[in-house]
Amino acid sequence: MELTSRIKEYFGFNSDEIKGIIIATFIIAFILSFREWGINKFDWIYGLKNLFNSAIIVALALLVRVSVEKIEALRRGYRLEWKMSFYGLLIGLILVFISNGLLFLLIPGGIVVYMIKRLRLGKLWYGLNRFEVALVALTGLLANVVLAILFKALMFVSASSLLHKAMVINVLLAVFSMLPIPPLEGFRIWIGSRLLYLFSLGLIGGCSVLLFLTNISTAVIGSLGVAVFIWLLYYIFFERFFS
Repeated sequence: MELTSRIKEYFGFNSDEIKGIIIATFIIAFILSFREWGINKFDWIYGLKNLFNSAIIVALALLVRVSVEKIEALRRGYRLEWKMSFYGLLIGLILVFISNGLLFLLIPGGIVVYMIKRLRLGKLWYGLNRFEVALVALTGLLANVVLAILFKALMFVSASSLLHKAMVINVLLAVFSMLPIPPLEGFRIWIGSRLLYLFSLGLIGGCSVLLFLTNISTAVIGSLGVAVFIWLLYYIFFERFFS
């Protein structure tokens, strides 16, 4: 009930967030569909269709991710805003043009978290806690992975190329957002906890790869194994010497 009341009072997207998500959606969709404007020759209709399909999928992926992050932030007593990355999108466009679509970078934007004072009263850590912010960021990336798993499951019902594209795009957005550079979620996780970052990297990276190679259950279990293995390696050889 408490979370429900918080969502009713604080949840929403402001005009800057909506504008940023729209711009980021079409730029990311253009980058992803750059080489899909014709099979043997340039085709406007074929290209626009692929651009539209990619835009719908990217919009869904971003809206689900940010919504999950906002709800998790509210649960912890924070307010979250999503900020479009102008330079990240510009670099992505430049890279895809100069490589003719062979190389691309997906940096749509990142999160900014603010404390809601009255919701943090009585908390062990009253102020803005970096580890909690890292957990908020992680929930958004996991939301994209869950979407990818869902689309993979739907492919057993209908072997649609659009469902496969939806799975791929969610995987790519989750993996690229794990990069530990601002303003991406990966950066928030890295500064919150290096151990959490390495575990998350193994979990998201492992699941993303295994989804293409095996079934869903094996991908989930295998990614947990990869995450624990990477976490242990990092702790044994690095973290325990600096903690």
